[in-house]
Amino acid sequence: MISPLIKWDHSESWCVAKWDRNANLSQKIIEVNAGSDESPDNYMLDHCIDGICLYPATGYLVLVWKALAEIKGKDVLSLPVTFEEVKIHRATVLSKEVSTKFLIDITNAGEFEISEGGITLCTGRIYSQEESAKTDASELLRRKDLKSLSLKQSDIYKELKLRGYDYGPSLQGLVRADLEGNKGLLKWTGEWVVYLDTMLHISILSSPKPALCLPTRIQNRNMKINPILHKTVMNSALKEYNGVPVFHDKNTKRIISGGVQLKHLKTNFAPRHRNKQIPVLEEYRFIPYNKSNILSKSDAETVGRYIHVCSLLAQMMLELSGKNKDQISDIKKGFKEADELIASYLKSYTNSHALLKSLCGIINSEPRKDSKVLARYAKNYVKSYLSERNNDIISQTMLQETPLRTVMDVVFVNAASRRLKILEIAETSVPFSTKISEFAQNLGVLNVNNLIVHSTPDILEKKRTRLVLAERILSAAANTVLPIHTESDLEQIFKDLNLQVICKKSDSLTSTMYLLRKSADIPYENIVIPVIEDKYEKWVDDLSEQITMASMSSDPKRIWLVSEASNSGIIGLVNCLRQEPGG
Repeated sequence: MISPLIKWDHSESWCVAKWDRNANLSQKIIEVNAGSDESPDNYMLDHCIDGICLYPATGYLVLVWKALAEIKGKDVLSLPVTFEEVKIHRATVLSKEVSTKFLIDITNAGEFEISEGGITLCTGRIYSQEESAKTDASELLRRKDLKSLSLKQSDIYKELKLRGYDYGPSLQGLVRADLEGNKGLLKWTGEWVVYLDTMLHISILSSPKPALCLPTRIQNRNMKINPILHKTVMNSALKEYNGVPVFHDKNTKRIISGGVQLKHLKTNFAPRHRNKQIPVLEEYRFIPYNKSNILSKSDAETVGRYIHVCSLLAQMMLELSGKNKDQISDIKKGFKEADELIASYLKSYTNSHALLKSLCGIINSEPRKDSKVLARYAKNYVKSYLSERNNDIISQTMLQETPLRTVMDVVFVNAASRRLKILEIAETSVPFSTKISEFAQNLGVLNVNNLIVHSTPDILEKKRTRLVLAERILSAAANTVLPIHTESDLEQIFKDLNLQVICKKSDSLTSTMYLLRKSADIPYENIVIPVIEDKYEKWVDDLSEQITMASMSSDPKRIWLVSEASNSGIIGLVNCLRQEPGG
């Protein structure tokens, strides 16, 4: 055994490498996953600025603070730090689908850089200090000052939202504040990013300009965070104030809360995005009481194509019934063939194509070459068509928004209350009152009561004012008469019943809509007051006097306001008068 004879020679010294476990911590990668509900970073989605979720600017500072604590091997809550010359180069948009990776680089001199995807986001300098000056805001906010904190949390964040700060519940940490934005109370949730960010809300609130501003720079040694002092202050403040006091001095541009002090925060105005909501387009135009061709261009084209197809099919039926070309030509009156259009309708006709369905049934019948049998079949289909005619799109033209709303607007404007009672006497599967109720509720009528009285077809039928070409052909083929009322007949009936026509709307195709009113037998004394623009003293007092006299008089009076100006304001004035008691 020679091992006892071998000894170490320590006569010479050699330099060897020593590995420091913190030497590789000057760079740190932190991944933020705000999209996951289970992630601790999920609250950052509430940091929404002008509709975009941005990573909070104070989040950059907390990342550097935690990285420095790890380099020094200390707990972040026992490491007071000071930031200086902080500059935010770019905002980071958070995604719900993809996590965001930040690279934090801190030099030995304390200079740091935060980057994401090779792009610099934030730079500055950080260093730790064992002792820090007292920065407790409770000395600046006495208990008696709490009475002046008139703004509640809902009021504060309603104002901030109008400026473009759409903070969610997690970021609404400013629970009380005064009107000037000088002092307030912050909520402590244990999250430093939230707390530091809500400290900035008091400065936003104090700004007289309702603009959107984003933090860009902290100059000099102007941000100090002392977590040790903050813990002491927080424990006492929560008991005394039920929140952590925050103080904002506009003159020195200083914000103090607990163990945090921030001075000379620089902000830049950010352009607002245009409102992404669909704008409501309103239009004011003259609507005559009597109008033909009331349908919109698209509705008129749809109905016109359908009538054209039915007319072509009716021509085919005439050819099967033995009519000669001259007779067909007299009834057809210039309609042109369109085989492709017919084919498209035949493939997809529905219950709203009652006329088309009846014509197809006659054409496809077995004994169609026998004109007498064909006429008998046509009579059966005419009866079927009459039972379904109200569902056909030709009979539905006046139930569209354009004709119906122009008539209902007249009713609502002249109604004495916002309640509407509808009585409909009809034998139809498509109640007219249903459409009226839909428009009434959309226009803000509070209460709509419907009453539908059904009658037998022999007593009352829903008749149209005109027949289209295909209906005339169908009537001729079946040797029967389709019931209609001409406009002249209807207007004579209205006159005999002492009904006054207020509105008359026609589609110029098949139907006409009337708005009627019982003619008044009471004679009114008409009083005419000319409205002169910009010379209110010449007619306002006269109008007031005439209204007073009319309300006290036993004789009925009617006051007319007449103006030749384009913007007289008569309609607005009358609407306001109607809202007055007794209006």
